[in-house]
Amino acid sequence: VFVVEQFDSQTFNRGWNFNVGVAIASAQKSASPDISDGMRFDFDCAVIQDIDYLPEKGVDYADCAVPMQLSSEIDRYNWKTPYMKSAGGIVGMNLAH
Repeated sequence: VFVVEQFDSQTFNRGWNFNVGVAIASAQKSASPDISDGMRFDFDCAVIQDIDYLPEKGVDYADCAVPMQLSSEIDRYNWKTPYMKSAGGIVGMNLAH
C-alpha cells in the first residue's frame, strides 16, 4: 500500500498524486532521479483510489485485463455504475495501460 500526499501549496492535483504513486511503485526512473531499481515492487495490478473510498468485501481488485472504474462496486452508488456522474474514485489497471 502506498499513500501519496501532495504537500506543497499548489492547487491539489489528483492525477499527479496517482502518477507519482505508480511511478514509485514501478520504479520508473525516468520520472525522477530519486527513484532507483531497488524501489520496484512486483505487482500485476495497480488500484488507485481516493482516500474517502474504502475497499468492499468480495470485490476482486486483482482483475485488471482492461482499465476498470471500480466505484460501481461500492454501496454509495447502490452497486450501480456512476459513470455519468463520476469517473474517479477507484480505478484498476496494469502498467501496460
